[in-house]
Amino acid sequence: MSESEIFEQLFNRAADVSTVIHIPVKLFAMYIVFRHSPKNMDALPIFILNVMFWNLMANVLTGVQHINPQFPVNCFRADGPIRVVSENQYVFHVLFGGIFTCILNCALALSFAFPYRYFIFAHPGLVKKVKRKWGVSFCIALHMIICLSFTFSYKRAIIDVDDIKDQLPPSNALFCFRPYGWRFPIVTMIAVTVITVFSFLLRRSLRKVSDISSKQTLELHRKFLLYLLVATAVPLFFGGLPLTTCNFCALYPQTTHCREATMVSILVLANHGTVYSIVSIVTFKPYYDIARKIIRDAFGKLTNCVQIFAIN
Repeated sequence: MSESEIFEQLFNRAADVSTVIHIPVKLFAMYIVFRHSPKNMDALPIFILNVMFWNLMANVLTGVQHINPQFPVNCFRADGPIRVVSENQYVFHVLFGGIFTCILNCALALSFAFPYRYFIFAHPGLVKKVKRKWGVSFCIALHMIICLSFTFSYKRAIIDVDDIKDQLPPSNALFCFRPYGWRFPIVTMIAVTVITVFSFLLRRSLRKVSDISSKQTLELHRKFLLYLLVATAVPLFFGGLPLTTCNFCALYPQTTHCREATMVSILVLANHGTVYSIVSIVTFKPYYDIARKIIRDAFGKLTNCVQIFAIN
């Protein structure tokens, strides 16, 4: 077995392990946020769950189809459970496009909470006038725009494998496309700009009213802002850097060790959502306390069952 084949085996097993571990962790984190968010968080848990949802969906799809780059040609091989179901290149394209749609929507979702925290503090009267269902509908509309625009552009980028068979390595389950590389940088730039601008506006508003607002109110908003910044830093760093590497390698596939760098980046990208979920729970005391209680109770029950079984 060659070094390349060994690396591929390690990549696929690592992807399988990631899926088995991370999906339960993310579902547990979503349960904590959904069921045990303090009332003073208002609609903030909805935005947190939105990020976690898109991240979870990306993880599910990458668990079904492992993306194995075949650089220097701009093609990928579909590995993983999907090979049991289908060998059709267009099925692979649907799953691959779905993964990137989730990634783009995750980047967009990260930015939603910051304008909300700013308006809830600086313009509470305006927020009260807007019904929650309209706010949610607006966010859904933005997600739909991302989905439709990416679907349209990706469809145009697809290359039929039969048209370039003479250029491809001797392998099955390949799918190819022309990389443009502009979608993720633009969406990320928009998200980072929104986060930066509204973080600055919120901090400035906090300073302006520090003399007239109660200390408890100011501390609450500062705590939420810090929580959002810390939690958002994880996907922007551990998700943004690997995806930038993947984009670069797709645009310049002749680069030395480009394939290996992309495979490592894909694994980091697949794992960063769990780090985000853990950080989201650990850095916010109400979430941390309830998570610790649930885990402690579960271990307590497990220990009791083991003891009873041992006695019998």
